[in-house]
Amino acid sequence: MSLIAAIVLAAVAVVLAVPAPLLFSRAGWPLRHPVLSLVVWQLIAVVGGLATVSVPLLLGEAIGRVGLLVGIPVAVAVAAYLGIHLLRTIVRREARRRRHLALLDLLSTPAPAPLEARLIEQDEPLAYCVPRPRGAVIVISTGLLERLDEREVAAVVAHERAHARQRHDVLLLAFEAWRAALPGFPVARIASDQVARLVELAADDRARRKVGSPDLARAIARIAPAHAHREHERIMRLAAA
Repeated sequence: MSLIAAIVLAAVAVVLAVPAPLLFSRAGWPLRHPVLSLVVWQLIAVVGGLATVSVPLLLGEAIGRVGLLVGIPVAVAVAAYLGIHLLRTIVRREARRRRHLALLDLLSTPAPAPLEARLIEQDEPLAYCVPRPRGAVIVISTGLLERLDEREVAAVVAHERAHARQRHDVLLLAFEAWRAALPGFPVARIASDQVARLVELAADDRARRKVGSPDLARAIARIAPAHAHREHERIMRLAAA
């Protein structure tokens, strides 16, 4: 029974490691349902990881005591490898976050009411959020205020607040760790890129429910020329919403 379970789980691990992510990344429906798609990506990562760790244990059990003496260390080593990369990613992300917040305390000022954001002197239109245990710091630039009207700025801030409320930073961190753990696997890169793309769409959806699609679409069109293809896709999606 253990041998059959090991074979099944090995097949699941292989499918979730290569063909499933490739097919999923090329499908059209995930872009229309970003939140559901993010759940699917998490399932792919979690189930694939658990299957990979479980296979040597089940194979060892099927072989007997000698098999377990090999299977247990292999399973522990795989789990430890993934866990260490996750821990390293968390430590590095936390160090960057603390440095960034310290710099913002020195270089930013409160943005005009009622934005509840921090303002930095920068000609380039910028907007992002820095997560904290209690809420997040929304940062916008003077260049953003110069290029957008009041409603468009509110749409951008709503988008960034959506990232904070849905804790997209935690999700991105997990897939960043997966990518670091498997640098030679294109699937890890594809998964990380797709999740980064989907969190933007998920934040768009939440923001447009608050401020409306037209203001958000205009804001994206005006501040993101460097990513013309992707932003065009987002604008068209908002226009069709």
